Amino acid sequence: MYRIDCHVHPEHSPDAEGTVRDYCARAVAIGLNALCFTTHVDLCEAPTIVVAGERIPAGDRRWLRAYCEEVRAVGREFAPRGLRVLCGVEADYFPGCEDPLREFLADAALDYVMGSVHYLDDHVLTRRSSATAYFAATELDDMAGRYYGAVAAAAGSGLFDAIGHLDIYRRFGDPLYGQAAATVHRRLAGPALRAIARAGLGIEVNTSTIRRGGREVHPGADLLRLCRSSGIRIVTVGSDAHTVADLGSGLDEGYAALMAAGYDEVYTFEGRRPVPHALGGRRPGAEPLRVAAELPIQEEVKA
Repeated sequence: MYRIDCHVHPEHSPDAEGTVRDYCARAVAIGLNALCFTTHVDLCEAPTIVVAGERIPAGDRRWLRAYCEEVRAVGREFAPRGLRVLCGVEADYFPGCEDPLREFLADAALDYVMGSVHYLDDHVLTRRSSATAYFAATELDDMAGRYYGAVAAAAGSGLFDAIGHLDIYRRFGDPLYGQAAATVHRRLAGPALRAIARAGLGIEVNTSTIRRGGREVHPGADLLRLCRSSGIRIVTVGSDAHTVADLGSGLDEGYAALMAAGYDEVYTFEGRRPVPHALGGRRPGAEPLRVAAELPIQEEVKA
């Protein structure tokens, strides 16, 4: 099986640690065939980014070029060891980010741009204190409607290659909303999923919940099946590693979830184009999909 990790945060991200070289060495040690670095691009809170030991504002484009050059250089070092090293970013989507983010990413030498919805009404869904306060004050359908509305807008923005960790609200929402959080997508996710499929984008199977003691990846099994029936064909897998020790964690569960949902391929992105790999092994001579937007779209299956 072609083993990839397409969601990796090196030390450039303010909440991560470990150099690009450290991650690559670990990738070889655990038998990965490829990894894609996805340093945060956050123009909302605008934290600092670390490049060559210097902290500079996240909105300063100087760091993006230096980051890409570093990943490419280290990737060339590890290529003889059988590791494919790809360069990407995880960019936050929120209302009003479109033009600044488009300008920021213009002409960047990236393989992959993953869009993630972390913010709702100025609350951070992946920060326990912020998410808990928001969920306690917001009805489930209201929250989920806003979330999937933002996902649909992200899909229609033309900025991204894939959407990260669908149903991430469940990380801190499940304890408050209960079992209803596991099924709210059946009522509210349809337009967003169709928007993703219509744009020819992919989704990410995010395995970070596994190392946190969870039993399901993001998206959960039911939502992942709905993604497939909605016409979403491109799927990546990523550990969302923020430390070297987390690299590759949960990948087996991620692959199992994909196959259980009926997928038979997993994707990397190279030069912003999706490249398929058969789940049973690397597809000989696999080439980038040239016209992703022409993938077939099916009507949502009502549940």
